[in-house]
Amino acid sequence: GFYSHLNRASFCYEISAESFTSFAISKVFSSQLRQRFKVNSNVLNELLVCVDEMVYNAFIHGTLGLSVAERALGHDQLQALISEKLQVPEIKSRVLRLSFTVDNLENVIEISVEDEGPGFDHVSWLKQVQKEQILDIQEHGRGLSLLYHLSDTLTFDKGGRFVSIQKSLLHSGKDAS
Repeated sequence: GFYSHLNRASFCYEISAESFTSFAISKVFSSQLRQRFKVNSNVLNELLVCVDEMVYNAFIHGTLGLSVAERALGHDQLQALISEKLQVPEIKSRVLRLSFTVDNLENVIEISVEDEGPGFDHVSWLKQVQKEQILDIQEHGRGLSLLYHLSDTLTFDKGGRFVSIQKSLLHSGKDAS
């Protein structure tokens, strides 16, 4: 199709905190990639995990400013807290941006998410994650660990409010084994 003949194609979505649902975002992202680009199913699954984690972390921690303890609340309590936070005008007016660029010449995808929250100490987190020999999904920070292990590159900017990954479209971590 048309998209496979492009050198590069970029998409950018801006979502208000008020109308955010991570389900809708990953569904849109998945259908964009499936319909327009040839992506190995293992790679697509890994990309969907990354997008979900990036967007969820940006919404929960960046946009809403929830602590690790608050995030660990039961489903009903968490939903009530989210609804309460979204009543605060400063939080309600925040936006989250998801962008992705498919480079057909390099067979690479770059995905970035930016929030309008306070940011976080991404340098310390990255150092901790880089020391892990295996993926530790028990600790908080699981999302960052997943991003690090599933992407080819992981970078942060704007004080942790901007996260970007790059990944080959040709092979996943599973394919290499």
